[in-house]
Amino acid sequence: MTDIHTVLQELKQGSASEFCAIAWADRDNRMLRWQAAAGNLNERYRQISFRSGQDLAGLVWRIGRPEALDAGTAGYERKRKESPIMLAEQLLAAAAFPISLQASGPGVLLVGSRALRLYTAGDLERISAEVGVVFGSSIGSGGIEGDALHW
Repeated sequence: MTDIHTVLQELKQGSASEFCAIAWADRDNRMLRWQAAAGNLNERYRQISFRSGQDLAGLVWRIGRPEALDAGTAGYERKRKESPIMLAEQLLAAAAFPISLQASGPGVLLVGSRALRLYTAGDLERISAEVGVVFGSSIGSGGIEGDALHW
């Protein structure tokens, strides 16, 4: 079996991002916590937990489809500053994807960049397909249409 850190490293490189992390829900599905990362600056991500609807990752967990938070997002600066993982890892752009792990249940995969960049609809589709192959499931509902989805 492949190590989760190896998988995250491959997804980070495949998405042309500088950071990749995975979070999954506790047994009660009330909170998610970041469990593993690749390209991290420090270990602070391990102390960050969030609820459904809170932050970019919590929104993706609640709605079940990929979303991006980058300079193309309305209220970008405020939302970025309200994101503990983006602050801890100095990310200027991020995209999150819902996942389901048989052993751990529902979760979220986040890729991010420390440089300004836009995650386009094409980027989200390509990364979603890659994530789906790695985790053995389809991402979101109905695909990604038009412009990228921005939170």
